[in-house]
Amino acid sequence: MGAPSAHQAGFSLVEVLISSVVGVICLAALFTVIISYVRSRDRLESMQRLQDQWGRLQFLLDREIQEATPVTASSTASGSCGAGTVVLALEVPGNNKRILYYLSGTSLRRCGPVITSNGDLGATVSDALLLDGVTRFTVNTSDPQLPTYSLTLTDPNGVSYTNQSKPSATAFRSRTIQ
Repeated sequence: MGAPSAHQAGFSLVEVLISSVVGVICLAALFTVIISYVRSRDRLESMQRLQDQWGRLQFLLDREIQEATPVTASSTASGSCGAGTVVLALEVPGNNKRILYYLSGTSLRRCGPVITSNGDLGATVSDALLLDGVTRFTVNTSDPQLPTYSLTLTDPNGVSYTNQSKPSATAFRSRTIQ
């Protein structure tokens, strides 16, 4: 065997520093991509959640609008209802009670006869929270037979979803009343 040479194989300090800098840049780029993916996924989940909330509320509103007689908007909550601005007031036929949808801050509330397990309106009146994060709720009652409404929901992360009802969703009511 020969004697060891004065110059041994290995990496120089400059090579180690360059590879370290390249590694850090690659990790930073990977971290940025991962953070971007997580934020995008969170926004999509928030948007899906808001769309689901809109769909459930739209089903309830359309159903109660179909059953109501006069539909009015913009008055003041009173009686057993909490304080807030009434956005939608519905008169229930065969029942001397009104159903009020009103905003209290960013909370959408329903005040009126309770909905029983079989879907009928009960005798007692309740004031129930429907949704939090409602930043806008407007109702157009220029045609009381076919009212439309628009709702904007915002979650704590700042994601907003706005949608408007279609007059055809409540058209069934006008056909059955006439």
